[in-house]
Amino acid sequence: MNTGIVASRYAKALLRFAEENQEESRVYQEMLQLRRSFQQVNTLTAALLNPIFSNEKKVELLTAASLSPECKDASTSTRRFLQLVVEKKRTEMMPFIATSFVHQYEQAKQITRAEVIVAQPITEATEERLRNIVAKRTAGVVNLDVRIDPSLRAGFILQFDDNRMDAS
Repeated sequence: MNTGIVASRYAKALLRFAEENQEESRVYQEMLQLRRSFQQVNTLTAALLNPIFSNEKKVELLTAASLSPECKDASTSTRRFLQLVVEKKRTEMMPFIATSFVHQYEQAKQITRAEVIVAQPITEATEERLRNIVAKRTAGVVNLDVRIDPSLRAGFILQFDDNRMDAS
């Protein structure tokens, strides 16, 4: 079984379901958080695969992992989707499904994810200028992530899509 195809199909179904419920932007935020949780908590996948945990506990764990600190409850679309994934015994696919959902949502909404790596913190004006550079080339909304790397002496590295501007 091809993990990418399965994850893509589940993500597409979630996107359609969220659109029907008019919760797509909220589900997008929850899938971003869930993806972050899988990246930051190495034992999350192992816990989901543990046969000792009941399906209800797995749904609770996934729901909690999808919530940002300021959010108290998951959207209906996310809760119902997570229940489906656990019932169908696809919990090991959730990191891939969340990533695929984020990618499909960003494509549908013409959102470009860009990253700038700098040696020191930059001002809002500089961030906006970099965001405008990317927006001119992509003709869409730009989410700019700023990462500070002290090993960089000066300048910046801007990455988006398949482009990389190295001014370091």
